Amino acid sequence: MNEKNKHPFELLVDKYLDGTITSEEEKLLTSFLDTYKEEGVWNLELGSKYEVRDAIAQTINNKLSSPKPKYNKYYMIAASFVLLLGIFLGVKWQSRIIGDMQVVTTTTQQDSLLLADGSMVYLNRHTIFRYPKTFRDNQRQVELEKGSAFFKVTKNPNKPFIVKSGALKTKVLGTSFNIINKDTMVNVSVSTGKVGVCAGNQSVKLLPNEQANWTQNGSIVKRKGNASLYDNWIHKTIDFEDVSLGELSTLFELRFGYSFHFTQPELKDYHVKISVLKTDTIESLVEKLSYITDVKFKIKDNYEIKITLDQSM
Repeated sequence: MNEKNKHPFELLVDKYLDGTITSEEEKLLTSFLDTYKEEGVWNLELGSKYEVRDAIAQTINNKLSSPKPKYNKYYMIAASFVLLLGIFLGVKWQSRIIGDMQVVTTTTQQDSLLLADGSMVYLNRHTIFRYPKTFRDNQRQVELEKGSAFFKVTKNPNKPFIVKSGALKTKVLGTSFNIINKDTMVNVSVSTGKVGVCAGNQSVKLLPNEQANWTQNGSIVKRKGNASLYDNWIHKTIDFEDVSLGELSTLFELRFGYSFHFTQPELKDYHVKISVLKTDTIESLVEKLSYITDVKFKIKDNYEIKITLDQSM
């Protein structure tokens, strides 16, 4: 296989098996294995774990089929990548093929995909996403059937990237944006670049920190938005200098799957200053909010956070 066509992890494992890997590269591989063994969580920034698994498996198979394979510790460590990922894959999502489209359904975990053009798609929980294995025509079209996803699209002026989500079509050349397709509402929020959104004879152009909402009444509404609320769910660390609880509810739902239940509508406009860390959990964020505000946050069993004013303060 041509080196440039290999998956980055395949190149690393190949060098590991040959004993030509640098200390920095070896640290990356072993760190990945140690993190996975301890946490059982896939790092979305690594790309698609399926690509990683298949690349590593192919590299090991190629080496083992060589005339004089080197049976040593490198094979044992590399093989453990495949074993762990194979076990991990069984609980993360379901995948099937319909016609020329691959259909992926996530369950209770987030995941990611590396598309044929190099674009990254980060899939949230309970999401159904359709994509072709290769983009053969003069456009790159995929479909977000349900749920939410964040896209980092590889730029190609000759081949626009189109996402179908319900009645909406989102068209870009190369940019990053988030789409939510839930119940009777579709939301497109732009982080970088320019995005075109259309439904029927309606169309709007979006720039960073702008978003479009479509509801069943058939109209597209363009408005200002905070892009960091829509892309932070892929586990970034970010500081909010001034954000309302109503706005934070979007982040909590996308990142953790929990919705806010405001017992008093005016609490939606309660503003806070808060840092959301990459390592934060739903519990740690609720604890932070409870400490810095005079508001009570109670995590319920039905993926809901009940929010009330603390009368004792």
